[in-house]
Formats: sequence, structure tokens, C-alpha cells
Amino acid sequence: GANQEITVLFADIRGFTAFAENQKPDKVVGILNQYFSAMSEIIFDNHGTLDKYIGDGLMALFGAPTATPDDAKNAVSAAVAMQRKAVELHADFEKEGFTDFAIGLGLHTGEATIGFIGSEKRSEYTAIGDTVNLASRLESQARPESIAGRGKILISEATAKAAGDIFPLTARPPLTVKNRRQPVEIFEVDWA
Repeated sequence: GANQEITVLFADIRGFTAFAENQKPDKVVGILNQYFSAMSEIIFDNHGTLDKYIGDGLMALFGAPTATPDDAKNAVSAAVAMQRKAVELHADFEKEGFTDFAIGLGLHTGEATIGFIGSEKRSEYTAIGDTVNLASRLESQARPESIAGRGKILISEATAKAAGDIFPLTARPPLTVKNRRQPVEIFEVDWA
């Protein structure tokens, strides 16, 4: 393993569990596969590494295995492209009865431990640490506020600084996070 600076992106579908409860399994799997295919392609197009799918969520890394000066910029660009794609997907999914489809995204840039983690029988290339936890926290803040076709992207100040002014940002109330003395400054990306 190694410690290096990366940008971590988490995305999650709002309201998916409630939608899935009342649907046939084939439809649920079809929607998820369509969503994951579209989002994975965007991550790869922006030089990201798809870390894992977690239920209806996903985690992606920018800057691992190889770090570049553009990692945070690429991550924010990917997040914006994902939201724009979600607008198109919403039109499709609405026909399937998933009227509330929206995604929430959280991004944070910082040092993380990266490597193959697991057992002898099964290990996966992933990142762990506070940077990952904070990106996940930002995503969980973005999700409930995301409304159909208008998902939110929340990024930390560290990501905002590293990415530069590629998209307009709106400062949001700082987030109090356990294990951190200072509240975390966060921004919403105005992507539309």
C-alpha cells in the first residue's frame, strides 16, 4: 500500500430503495445496470478509477493508481457530466415509473491509503481513510436535497482549491464532522 493525495467521488441514487421495493426485480436490475453503465463510462472518460459499486451507489478514485495535477479537476468534471447524464436518464426512468430519480454526489481531496485490501482469497484495489469517509459524508448530505432531475454535487474546500474555477460554486454552511476539530468548508457545484 501507499499514501497519496487523491480525489474521492461518491454517488448515490436518491429514493432508489423505496422505488425498488414495489418493482419487479428485472426492472430494478435493468435500471441499475443502465445507470451504472452510463456513470462508469463518464468516470473512465475523465481518467477516474471505478473503485466499487455499493448497492445503488458507487465510489470512484481520481489520482490512483497514478496521480496527476488534474485529478481534482477531472473528478469535478466527471461529477458534472454525471449530473447532466442523470437528467437524460430521468426522462427514460420516468417512463419506467421511477419519477423521483436523482443522484447526489460528494467529493473530497486529501491523502488516503491505497492498495489491495482484503483476504488471501479475495482482495480489491481501494482507498481507505479520512478522505474517503469525508467524501461519503458529503454525498450523504447531497442526496436528500437532490430532487428529480436536479441532483446536487457537494465538494470540500480542498477539492474546490485543487480543481480551480472550472464551474461556478456556491458556499454552503460548513459541515461538522466527527474526529475533526474544525467544521469542513463545503461548496455546491452549479452544474446546470
